[in-house]
Amino acid sequence: GRLQLYADFGNQVADTSIRFLVDGNNEKVRITSDGNLGIGITNPDEDLTILDVSPSVKLTSTSTTGNTNIYFGDTSSTTQGQIQYHNNGDFFRIFTNGNNERLRITSDGNIGIGTNAPENDIHLMTGSATMKLTSTSAATSTRLILESESDSYGGIHFGDPSDEDAGRIRYYHGGSYPNSMRFYTAASERILINGTGQVNIGGDYGQTTRQLSVVSSAEQVATFEYSGADADGSEVRFYHNS
Repeated sequence: GRLQLYADFGNQVADTSIRFLVDGNNEKVRITSDGNLGIGITNPDEDLTILDVSPSVKLTSTSTTGNTNIYFGDTSSTTQGQIQYHNNGDFFRIFTNGNNERLRITSDGNIGIGTNAPENDIHLMTGSATMKLTSTSAATSTRLILESESDSYGGIHFGDPSDEDAGRIRYYHGGSYPNSMRFYTAASERILINGTGQVNIGGDYGQTTRQLSVVSSAEQVATFEYSGADADGSEVRFYHNS
């Protein structure tokens, strides 16, 4: 058997609808003549419209190991896009172009793009990982802002699978190196610029006492080589601006 609900079976009236009312004349659901379904609204303008103070849709799995899914597709494939919550692992996954996972949010909040095991807050993994920031107004600028606590530092690290921070650029806000920028290669500090603009190459913070300080155990600290045809060769000039 079957239950069929008809409204204007003979198509005698325009703009016919099927309405569901409870507790007297309180309409809760309406199906319009064009097939739109409204919950809490009498004129739904989409396939499904919910009107409420805080509208919600809940998908609940009957198993702790089941997945909750929302699919997006077309007539050729009903699962071209997918948002899935994995209840057993407590993580979100986003798929595009079929069953290709593109983004994952783990149970501890890490975001992985191109990886299902992100090791940091945001982890991008691909053959040529690139992040691009583009400003669309001539009156503004493109910036990458790293904000840290006043006694900490902000940094950019460069590495490989065996050492993820062999190269570093760090700005120290406080502590033993207040307002200083430091550059590292092979995990060792090479250049330091303190808060007054003094530069130290090869030394530490305490040895930064001149506008330019070079600390080296090598006999040949600096080399100036001129490769042009001028017979005068290289020059180092010192000026006093009085």
